[in-house]
Amino acid sequence: MLRKATASDLTWAERDFPKDVTLPTISEHEAWTLVINDENFGFIEYFSREEEVVVTGLWVRPDKRGNGYGTMMLELVESTEKPRFIRVISTPSSEGFYSKRGYLKDYGHTILTKVVEYDDH
Repeated sequence: MLRKATASDLTWAERDFPKDVTLPTISEHEAWTLVINDENFGFIEYFSREEEVVVTGLWVRPDKRGNGYGTMMLELVESTEKPRFIRVISTPSSEGFYSKRGYLKDYGHTILTKVVEYDDH
């Protein structure tokens, strides 16, 4: 079952995910956690607009990977939102996961990140 994620859901995520992984922002988009038998298995973060859903993040606990939970979360979002298109913002290491599920690379878009640090003076 997917349920709306809360800030307290991040407790296990902060412990179980590598420090260099960007974790769900909870309040920025729709963030949902996959719960099976009262245990958190992962998060999916997305937003809807018009005929599409944009998945901005998908995380499965390292000890639960390879068991179909990521696919389950994608399918639950698809069946709930019923979009015409699903777009995914992916890391290079996740591209294989998505391509196995029918997602194609969109060469028309590039996502760039800038980290800005401000001097507190």
